[in-house]
Amino acid sequence: MADNYLEKRMEEYRSGRLAVRSRTSSSMRAPRRNDSLTLRYEPMTVAVIADVMHPVVAETIGAFTAVGCRVAFMAADVREGNAVAQRTGARYYPATLGLDGMLADMTAHWGCPPEVAVTFMPSSSPHGVASRVIEASRWLTDSPAPSVLARHILYLAHPDNAFLLG
Repeated sequence: MADNYLEKRMEEYRSGRLAVRSRTSSSMRAPRRNDSLTLRYEPMTVAVIADVMHPVVAETIGAFTAVGCRVAFMAADVREGNAVAQRTGARYYPATLGLDGMLADMTAHWGCPPEVAVTFMPSSSPHGVASRVIEASRWLTDSPAPSVLARHILYLAHPDNAFLLG
């Protein structure tokens, strides 16, 4: 008797008439919330200008390369600069080359000047270098975690947010 019952139940299960019941009903599930912001970045060239390879600088370079931007950066520390370039895929220029040398090589290599310039040097003023300039040196003194500040800079660099730069 038990064999016939089990065989019949197994046959119903295989044919699809008997389905496994869910422990939670659809009315008990939490509704899906749309609480995230997604930005799509078109490929753009970015120049990052720094005198010291602060962790925020490295995170910013990584954030831009992660969304598909072509990034070139200038810093004084050659060893740290090469390490960041290898890790992120960005182009490194030593500070001895100077801003004009970096911009000339970027234009020759990629065929266009940078669209965004991010500077971490208070004395550097790259206005006229790029259409959007982000002066990030003011955030280095009492900045939050480097990844948080890098996301903030990336957000400001988005073309839709150009009005935030003033």
